[in-house]
Amino acid sequence: MRAAVVALALSLSVAGFAQEPTATVVSDTVVVEGLTSMLDAEEVSSRLTSGLTNTFVIEVAVRYGRRVATRGAARVDVRWELWDDEFLVSWIDLTGTINRLTATSLDELVAWWNGARFAVAPAPPRDSKAKPLVTITVGFLPFSNSESNAARSWLSQSMSGSSNDPEGPNEPGGGAEPGRVIDLVVATSIVSESIFEKRWTVPLIGGD
Repeated sequence: MRAAVVALALSLSVAGFAQEPTATVVSDTVVVEGLTSMLDAEEVSSRLTSGLTNTFVIEVAVRYGRRVATRGAARVDVRWELWDDEFLVSWIDLTGTINRLTATSLDELVAWWNGARFAVAPAPPRDSKAKPLVTITVGFLPFSNSESNAARSWLSQSMSGSSNDPEGPNEPGGGAEPGRVIDLVVATSIVSESIFEKRWTVPLIGGD
């Protein structure tokens, strides 16, 4: 598996850094995709099979000039299960819903990540005098087991609205109000610090 991770980094080194993500307005929501170069980075690829819960925090700010018109965030957790030899992936975005999938190989994980689309922010109001630009920041945070458990417990309680509510985000019926997602996602940094970060500024497609 580790050899496959190294091969991944080598095979994507040219294409990954040459490609920029895109931000598009879809049904009044800013959707980002094309974050392929994150998995290419050595700081990321070398930890994918570490057994830690590896977290990607995606933050977006849409600006007209210096004015921030809207912002949002998403969070993606990836954990490799040693005994089952598979990757468990979960993510939360503007919808406030926890989504999950299981990747049975590194290739499958990479294929999903390369095609993933994240709804991260409400579409900004139109401005006839300026074109909107989007700053996309993605941080990578490897969690220890204790940090992961603490973050999961804190996030579940915060998102369910009560520490006594049995329906946290990982249970049917659980979830967060979309307006609270950005605060909950960014608060991930309370229990772990990003060790790798990439930032892009791209035009907002369909936002004129």
